[in-house]
Amino acid sequence: MDISALVGLKFSLGDWWNETTGPIRDYAGAVQNIGEFLGILGNFASGDFSDLSSESSLAGGSSGSSE
Repeated sequence: MDISALVGLKFSLGDWWNETTGPIRDYAGAVQNIGEFLGILGNFASGDFSDLSSESSLAGGSSGSSE
């Protein structure tokens, strides 16, 4: 087997792996986002608004000031 065949095999296996695991990673990310969202809703329902201020500061938001 020459080097070009090995490189072709590596790329075809990589493509197969990404096509197989990509949707699984997307689903896991969506489940995590939904879990975080429900957790924040639960905090708001209990009157805890601390997540609101920390999330806006992490996102680079500003509170009423224009840049």
